[in-house]
Amino acid sequence: MGLRCCDVSCGLGPSDEDPCPTIDGSTVRQIYIRPLNSADGAKVCEHTFHPACLVSAERVAGWGSE
Repeated sequence: MGLRCCDVSCGLGPSDEDPCPTIDGSTVRQIYIRPLNSADGAKVCEHTFHPACLVSAERVAGWGSE
């Protein structure tokens, strides 16, 4: 249904076990990753993320030198 984002640990979209999810539209908004100086709305890729999932994924992956 497009409610889960591309984060493998997405916690905002409904699970497969929830037959009738109740969804708040403001929490399932998804964003694209864009280049830093993108005035034309270009996307880096087709993956979409909930803002909260993107923050938690960054915390897990980190910004280390590896």
